[in-house]
Amino acid sequence: MHEFSLAQSIADLVTDSARQEGIKQIRRVTVVVGEWSAVMPDALITSFAAIAGVSGELLEGAAMEVRMSPAVGECAACGGLRFPASDGGLTCPGCKGGAVLLSGTELRVDSYEGD
Repeated sequence: MHEFSLAQSIADLVTDSARQEGIKQIRRVTVVVGEWSAVMPDALITSFAAIAGVSGELLEGAAMEVRMSPAVGECAACGGLRFPASDGGLTCPGCKGGAVLLSGTELRVDSYEGD
């Protein structure tokens, strides 16, 4: 379960930033997870909760919110036609040719809130 190490990295990133900003308590961390990122959102949230529970006062009680980012493909042959890549893979629905993936593999911290 690589989500635990991802959650640890997110916790480290956020706590370092919060300390620099003088924040004493992190309340919520919002992350963006791409549909094709191979990250299981529920496992990431559970792992983060476990880490937050033992990481000390700064993360104590912090919640994680996950926003999913859809997989989007683009076909150059069709003049830049963009389409949801989740259903048909990276096959252009217009010409049935190959396409490139524009988004859907990301994992990033979008924001965090604290006092």
